[in-house]
This record gives sequence, structure tokens and C-alpha cells, in this order.
Amino acid sequence: MKSLKNIRSGEFGTVCKGSTPLKPFWAHFDKHERLKLKHIGLSTNADGFPRSFLKSSADKPLSTSFVHSCSVMYLYNKPTNTHFLYHASEEVPKSELGYMVKNFMPEGCTHAIIKPGDGYWSDVHKITLPDMFDAIRQNATDAIINVYHDSTKYPEIVGYKGMLYEIPNRDVLLQNNINPEDYGQASFTISDIQGFDTIDAIKYDAFNRESIEELKKKFAKNSWDIEMKKVVNKILEGRETVIEEIEDCKTPQELESFLTSHDKSFAETYWRALAEKRKSFTLKQNKSKSHLICHGRKSV
Repeated sequence: MKSLKNIRSGEFGTVCKGSTPLKPFWAHFDKHERLKLKHIGLSTNADGFPRSFLKSSADKPLSTSFVHSCSVMYLYNKPTNTHFLYHASEEVPKSELGYMVKNFMPEGCTHAIIKPGDGYWSDVHKITLPDMFDAIRQNATDAIINVYHDSTKYPEIVGYKGMLYEIPNRDVLLQNNINPEDYGQASFTISDIQGFDTIDAIKYDAFNRESIEELKKKFAKNSWDIEMKKVVNKILEGRETVIEEIEDCKTPQELESFLTSHDKSFAETYWRALAEKRKSFTLKQNKSKSHLICHGRKSV
């Protein structure tokens, strides 16, 4: 898909020109395969919290649910057989979408799928979807991008081997109602990784060498998939290198020059490290002024 056109409300979910209806996930497997996939698959959580995400080998299904005003971004890299699923909130800034593509799929992305939520929120998706499309196009320039839409009411969304599927919502089916309640659904082992304690922790708490080491230790204790642990560790190592470069700046002018050599999102991503460095310059300057004043008094 080269561009997004005619984003609108469909029968179940938001659709656009050329979007593909989701196919049922379990229909592709026999009983033995289903049991195996249920055992190895991962779900964000049963409640559908936004800003949740998962990464693993593409042989493991990844799922999320309760996608209403939110949207799902699914990324797959064929050469490494890895995939990433992100449950994006309706307020997600474009900078965060770009951050997720760039940092959580550093190996590259050959295929990407965007899946908007409930058609009732199509006006919200008219903003989110183009931002998501642009973020993928800018950070994974050669990726094949497609858009999928719901085929049933409030389904659980599953990414598997580069494709996106749905699992019908059991509670919705049981209610047999035109306007059913959605309580979320998790068909696989829950690996509840959320933005506030990962992305935000990296951006706001990892601002020097010591805090990065603390975060590494904290994340190492989590029972995450090995691919998630690897990519988070890689992000922290890359962050440590950049922060060392920030700390090596000798003057405010050198720091500002370093800052202008990066894009706009850099200042947001490293705001605390930059603030700490500017603070050190101010303290040093004040100390120098204080020393001059004291020295002047002694000379009187």
C-alpha cells in the first residue's frame, strides 16, 4: 500500500481503501498445533491496556485485545524471523511510533500491518493511521505496508509469521447483542509489558551510566521473551553510548552543537540527560562566579 485513502467506519472496525479483512487464526491449525501455539504464544494483557507491546520469534503468536479507539501496529522481519506487536493509544504521538519502529525492530522490517480499532472511532483513526503509516515509512523505508480491518465484533488481534489474524471475542459472542460489552481477551500467556514502565522508564529514568545499569538489572529480572530482553538491552547500550557523548561535552556551546546534529525527537528522548548536563554547566558557572567574588573581597 502506497498511501492511505478513504478512512471510514466499516461494519465492525475502521476500514480504508484496499484494507483487508482479518481471517480467523485458529482455522489454520489442527488440534495438536493449537495446543502448541497456546503454550508458546504471548498476549499483552486481558484488559487491553494501550501502549502495551510484545516482541519474539515470529513462530510465537503475539496478541492484544480491547482495540477500540486504539490501533495495532505489527512489524515483521523475514530474514531474522522476528516480529513486534504494539497496541497504540489514540493519543500516541508520532514521535513514539517512530521510536518503536526504529528501536524495537533494529534488525529491520520487511512487512508491516496497521489495524485500526472499532469503527465507531473512525474519526480518531483518521489521525492515528496516517501517523502510523508515516512512522513506518520513515523508519523502515522498504517495508511492505498493509492495512487490515476487523471481520467480527471486538476481536482479539494476533500476529503470527508476518500476518495478522483475529480470534473472535468469546464474551461478545455469548452476549448475542447488537451493542455488547467488551471485557478484553487473552488466549495466550500474558506478558504484560507496558509503556509507562519500559519506554518511559528508559526515556526518563535512564539519564546517566549508573541509572542505566540499575534499569538493566531491573529488566533482567522480568520474565520476558528472549527477543524482548535482547532488544531492550540493545536500546540501553545505545543510550549509554549517547549519554557518554553528552557527558563528554566540555562547554554549553559544544552541547548545543551536538544537539543540533540530531533530529527533533532526540531532545525529547534524551531530555533528562541534557537537563543534567546543562545543570552541571550552571553549577560550574555559579561556582566560578562565587570564587571570583570571594577572591575580590580578599583583595580589598
